[in-house]
Amino acid sequence: MTTPTPAMTPEVMKRLAFIRMLHQQGTAQSHQAEPLNCTCILAFHDAVELFLLLAGEHLAVNIPETGKFDNRYFDNLAKHPDGKLSGRKGVRRLNDHRNNFKHAHAWPSRDAIEDARADTMAFFEDNTPRVFGVAYDAIDMADLIPQERVRDIVKQAQEKESSDDTIEAMALLVDAFDDLFRGKPWSDTEGAYTFGPRIRRSLREADIHRVLEHGRGKSAIPTAKAGDLAGQIATITEVVIALQGAMQVLASGIDYPQYDRFQVLTPHVAYMMSGDRRVAHHQNYAPSKEDFEYCKRFVISSALRLVEVEGHRSAPPWLA
Repeated sequence: MTTPTPAMTPEVMKRLAFIRMLHQQGTAQSHQAEPLNCTCILAFHDAVELFLLLAGEHLAVNIPETGKFDNRYFDNLAKHPDGKLSGRKGVRRLNDHRNNFKHAHAWPSRDAIEDARADTMAFFEDNTPRVFGVAYDAIDMADLIPQERVRDIVKQAQEKESSDDTIEAMALLVDAFDDLFRGKPWSDTEGAYTFGPRIRRSLREADIHRVLEHGRGKSAIPTAKAGDLAGQIATITEVVIALQGAMQVLASGIDYPQYDRFQVLTPHVAYMMSGDRRVAHHQNYAPSKEDFEYCKRFVISSALRLVEVEGHRSAPPWLA
């Protein structure tokens, strides 16, 4: 009698999305300078083990808690027709690198890291469709985003990227990130996360100059000084806008260097008073697929972080 293939559920897809995000984090770590790249071994191993555990649950295969790592998973999963996995040798090698690094403090070599990156990618690409019936690159990590509006925007960005409209895809990621800070507590008129009232629109220096120069009566400011003051006011306004956004990012616990990288990789998106949306970028702007994946992963991790912040903001009983 043939064992039926279990149906995919939203919960399984969500857990696969987390595994893929963890795998991508490991891949990003593997490209860092030594010794920062060593931590990729832990991320790769965690992602693979989470996949094997999920495969056992999905196929209803019992995985013993003791025994050699690859034997426990590969031998027992193979009892199910969809559990005959490939990549056993690479997983065993990855497990050895992880144990040497974690328990013996033996840093993996650059060759070991490159092998782990290649072995892990091959493992996921080969076995995801075999066990779960979906292609690995079809797993949508946007399903991890709790905020519905942000999740929908990121999915739109993914569709644009898939159709090679990469610039609009990157612009949509900017929209998604900005949307994270539209609700409470970041949009309150006062509070720990607002850092003063939001400056919605910055006057141009020429407009400020014109107002100062054409003051009434004796309060009018000489043209030269009005120009200097206009420049200073415009500069201070721009600084305050930048600082306010940066402080909200830092106060929320979002990694600032990653935020800075996100800002560098994405275009400038502005909404006019007319409601029009404008996307501005460098004339040679050409983000790669890796750039898009980095920015998408940043938006997802930021969304998850802000949910944690909102949890800390719940009012105590005496203030509810």
